[in-house]
Amino acid sequence: MKSKLGIKSLGLVVIAAALVIGVFAGIGVRVSSDPFVIHRVLSNLNRAFSDVAFAQANSYPVIVPTPGASVNGKPSVFPSTTVLDSETSQTTASLSNKFTQAFDVTAINERARMVGISFTCTLVPSSGPSLTPVVEQSDDGGITFYAVDSQAGTTFAAMTSTAGLANLDFPIYGDIVLLKYTSVAGTGANWSFTATATQAK
Repeated sequence: MKSKLGIKSLGLVVIAAALVIGVFAGIGVRVSSDPFVIHRVLSNLNRAFSDVAFAQANSYPVIVPTPGASVNGKPSVFPSTTVLDSETSQTTASLSNKFTQAFDVTAINERARMVGISFTCTLVPSSGPSLTPVVEQSDDGGITFYAVDSQAGTTFAAMTSTAGLANLDFPIYGDIVLLKYTSVAGTGANWSFTATATQAK
């Protein structure tokens, strides 16, 4: 869906630019032929149409970009700290192959940012605990999802104790991100843990 929207948006941008130039030329307003000026106009128009595409995912909670200190005179942004999932005293069976709440990361994607994800854990089953989180993304508005590796080309190891899992940085390729819990095992006590997204380390 995103690719189709991108093609449509590009077409609309070109049409809009042509109409603007045509109208201005028709009423005697001088239209710049400077390619840098034209590029700026097209970028602004494309940003306006991108906002329309962004609204398609507004049923999902959003990982919002937070302004940071300027870099080389330009404003910087980074993903705000967001709890992706919090499980309290959940059984192994209830977590097996569970998909968590999906989050809209369109704004992060547009700024070519990564998201750091980590797990803190306070309770695991007393016998044979093991749970492997998989990060999945969608680039068609949440219709299909695919597993992604971290920036280092790795994935999360199994969580087997209350030590949790250290942060891994994940590039944002799509517009939606969620977690899936696989290879969940353990008997005895239940699971309690929290998955958090934050600025990439």
